[in-house]
Amino acid sequence: MSEDMINFNLYHAIPLNDLRTYFEQGGILSRAKLSDANPYFTRFFSDPKDLKLGCWNRAFGNFTDLGARFANFESYCPNAFGAITLVLKPDVFESLGDVKITKISVSQQNYDPKAHDIDIENLKDCFSKKGERYFVKPNYQGLEFSSADEFIKLTNVAYILVDPIEYKGQCLIEKVRSLVDEFDLGCKVIPRALKNEEQKKKILASLVDWADELGGTLLHKNQELASLVPADLEAWFDALPKPGRPILASWLTYTYNGTLLHLA
Repeated sequence: MSEDMINFNLYHAIPLNDLRTYFEQGGILSRAKLSDANPYFTRFFSDPKDLKLGCWNRAFGNFTDLGARFANFESYCPNAFGAITLVLKPDVFESLGDVKITKISVSQQNYDPKAHDIDIENLKDCFSKKGERYFVKPNYQGLEFSSADEFIKLTNVAYILVDPIEYKGQCLIEKVRSLVDEFDLGCKVIPRALKNEEQKKKILASLVDWADELGGTLLHKNQELASLVPADLEAWFDALPKPGRPILASWLTYTYNGTLLHLA
């Protein structure tokens, strides 16, 4: 990769349950290695599809911080894949084999290598530069990388972002810091900054209460959510764009099973 492409970030979001497994194993894992290392790993709705499409044995990361959408804009859902985001160093590719960069996730049914694969030498065309940083262009927001190595060493983690989740008197960021200390990782753990912080924290607290009430129920369909929305979230829910509703169903399920149960 050319030297002028060193100033962008890469991201991997994860629930608390699986973060501990990553720390125990020393790296970010493919779903195959994660399930082998922890039989009680956090299940995702997409797991059967990943198995079918041959993605189960690849380690993944994103070029977009999906958690920043909820943090910075109105009417967005938090990142369904986890309240903990590992921010990776841009030179991570140098330590990985068989790196595939794609405009959309290889786990999507409509993924077409001819249409969606991006040569690493052309990666800079997917970014615009602002100051000393590079940002993904709007039409490349699904940009993703994966590696057949199945393992990304934790030494590639620059720092960790954590959403301000509290549950039954326990604070998620303090739990993550405790794990970082327990495994002597020396990695900085940073609370995610929120615009309209007070309002966003209220929404997040209400979402945590809702996830707790549902108790990990698998919610696949939008209509199942609409009839269960708590009164204090109705206005926020009604403003969600349609693609946000299945993401919310995933967030409610994964957050309870993957983080809340392991935080209490």
